[in-house]
Amino acid sequence: MKLMSACSLCNIFERMQMPWVGPVLLMISGFIAILSLFVWPLLFVWPVMALIGLGIMAGYGACNECNIST
Repeated sequence: MKLMSACSLCNIFERMQMPWVGPVLLMISGFIAILSLFVWPLLFVWPVMALIGLGIMAGYGACNECNIST
């Protein structure tokens, strides 16, 4: 029996050649963080965008290591 698994979701940005998405999300979330001082509902938006941006930056190039096969 052969068990193979590969992460395809985190590999999307690598196939599309878009390593710049993470820093752009961080810049936009910084701008929204400043705006959240004046518009309170943005307090819920910018932390999520910042975490997604950091996750994309940290995970870019790491998907080649998450293949599981026996």
